[in-house]
Amino acid sequence: EIIVFHKLEREDMRHIIEIQIKRLRQQLVERDVTIEFTNEALNKLAEEGYDPAFGARPLRRVLQRMIEDPMSEMILRGEIPNGSKVVIEPNDMSSEDINEEESIVDIKVTQPKEIVKVESE
Repeated sequence: EIIVFHKLEREDMRHIIEIQIKRLRQQLVERDVTIEFTNEALNKLAEEGYDPAFGARPLRRVLQRMIEDPMSEMILRGEIPNGSKVVIEPNDMSSEDINEEESIVDIKVTQPKEIVKVESE
């Protein structure tokens, strides 16, 4: 029996990245951290993770290297406290311009607002 695999299209990559992001969101629920991606950031990550020869396999590594690893380090340093909102935006870097410690996207964190109770007399 022969199984034919068709080449992935850009739209397919977008669906695959959304599945991967859903898993990331589920992991962040424990910390009450929300994460949002701009459309431009999703497109840039999908483009970076696309390889005609390997399909979507490189996409997982791109998400890990560009999003998950840096966010893990930020959480350990206390830069993403519980209740934070994280927004992923594209930057002006391309994969050709970066080294291992840089990224093609920026991770912006909005700290949770502290609620202050005021006692009434």
